[in-house]
Formats: sequence, structure tokens, C-alpha cells
Amino acid sequence: MLLNLIRFAGNELHETKYITDNLYTECAYYPESKMLVVINNSDQLQRTTIDTEYGKQTMELEPYDTMITHIGLTKSV
Repeated sequence: MLLNLIRFAGNELHETKYITDNLYTECAYYPESKMLVVINNSDQLQRTTIDTEYGKQTMELEPYDTMITHIGLTKSV
């Protein structure tokens, strides 16, 4: 909720890249290394999708799991 308030105040609601579509998950992207880190903050299996400049990345994470993945080998059109 706080993230959405900040995005609204900054007039950035239209920008959805590198934001998870599941409120129980979060992510961080490091463009220099093209590493995407996704975290499940719940005690249940979660599925989430992140829109990136290289296409949508969908993954399932076990409870309280963290997934680190390399993206961006080829840019999707």
C-alpha cells in the first residue's frame, strides 16, 4: 500500500516495470548485472509475475523463499 501511495504521489502509477503483481512478493532489479531478486514474504507458496524490459518473468516461490535469476540475455519485442 505504501508503495502505491508513493507511486500515486509521484504520478508514476502507469509505470509497472519491476513491480510484482502479487502483494505477498517483492523484487529488486540490478541493471548492471541483469540480476532479478524476488522474495516471497508469506508462509504459503506464491506465484508472481514481474514485467521487465525483457518481457514478463513468472515464477513460483516457496514460503519465505528468495529467488535470484539472471534476465536480459535477449530483449523481447
